[in-house]
Amino acid sequence: VRSLQQRLARFVNRRQGVYGPLWQGRYRAKLVTDEKNFQQLVTYIHLNPVSAGMVEDPARYPWSGHREVLGRVKNPIVDVDEVLRLFGSTRKSARAAYTRRLKGAIEEEWIGEEPGRLPWWRRGRPPGGEDEDAGEAVRRKRAMAKGGRGERPSLSIEEYLERGVRVLGIELESLGSRLRSPEVVGAREMLAVVGSERWGFRVVDLAEAMGKSPHTISKAIGRATRRRRDDAEYRQLLVHLDEAIALARAGMAPDGSA
Repeated sequence: VRSLQQRLARFVNRRQGVYGPLWQGRYRAKLVTDEKNFQQLVTYIHLNPVSAGMVEDPARYPWSGHREVLGRVKNPIVDVDEVLRLFGSTRKSARAAYTRRLKGAIEEEWIGEEPGRLPWWRRGRPPGGEDEDAGEAVRRKRAMAKGGRGERPSLSIEEYLERGVRVLGIELESLGSRLRSPEVVGAREMLAVVGSERWGFRVVDLAEAMGKSPHTISKAIGRATRRRRDDAEYRQLLVHLDEAIALARAGMAPDGSA
């Protein structure tokens, strides 16, 4: 799955001429041994397009196994009989029970939640933190690698940008303006690449918060990445910005002094 994600991300970025992560978080796997939980999981997955507002009828979404379970696909990828076995003893009765299950589940409170927040997903959580939030795990490991600086604070994207512009000495509104001054363009590039790589913000969210298009922010990250590769001083500036944002509360300087 990791290989599939990497190859698809490279393909999409090349096709659209952009840079940055495509996936919100890393792939997570969970062993499901209880048939009732498996029923709920199948229902949850097949109703995801509905809860996301993409379609009103899950049968109108072509990229899930729902249409296959209903028998509307000639060469299904899903093991239809294995799925239907959870809902009944014959194909006809099982499909009817499966359809009723989906119709009833649309009112469930957990429909539309992230997997880690599903009440039945958390039961029997496997050891090792497999389902730990990917962004938080990265931030925790980086904080530990800093050798005693303490954990990286949990910031919203708005808090991150507010601290960042304060460190860089520019106005927050200038990030979304049409100003082409080197100070504003450079600040936008630095905040975009640090926010994406060090703080785990998605490019689309950074773009929205800065008042720019995802394409513009992807280009900014690409420019910053290329400059960082060839400019040791610029690499240090990015490290300094990252540390300064992490410590920019109550007027604290990057070295911990007031």
